[in-house]
Amino acid sequence: MNYDWSQIEAVILARVSDDREGTSDSTSEQVDEAIEWCGEHGVDVAETLIEDDIGASRYSRKERPQYERAKRLLSEKSTKLRMLITWESSRAQRRLDWYVDLRKIFEKSGALWMYNGHVYDIAN
Repeated sequence: MNYDWSQIEAVILARVSDDREGTSDSTSEQVDEAIEWCGEHGVDVAETLIEDDIGASRYSRKERPQYERAKRLLSEKSTKLRMLITWESSRAQRRLDWYVDLRKIFEKSGALWMYNGHVYDIAN
C-alpha cells in the first residue's frame, strides 16, 4: 500500500505486562523503535502512551487508561489519518472482545495499525 506519510499521525502505545521491579526497558525500547520508524517515514507523532506493569489478557484486572485513550484518539476526527503503532499486536490487547472493539474503531475511522514493521488497513 502506498501512503502519503505526511498525512498520517501516529498514536504510539507501548505496554509491558510484568514490571513489578520498575526496571524494564521494554516500553522505552518500544517507543524508541516506533519514533525511529515515524522519523524514517515522515509520520508525525500525535501522542505516546505507555502502560508499565499492566497485563492485557482476560485475567488482568488493572484498568488500562492509556489503551482507552488510544481508542479515543483513533476514533476522533482529525485533519490527518491516524495510525496506531504497537511493537506487536499483543501490546494493544490479548482479549478477543477487545480486538473486536478495536477493529470496529479501525473500520469506522479508517485508521491504520502498524506493528512488527508492517502497516495494516484493518478496514480492507
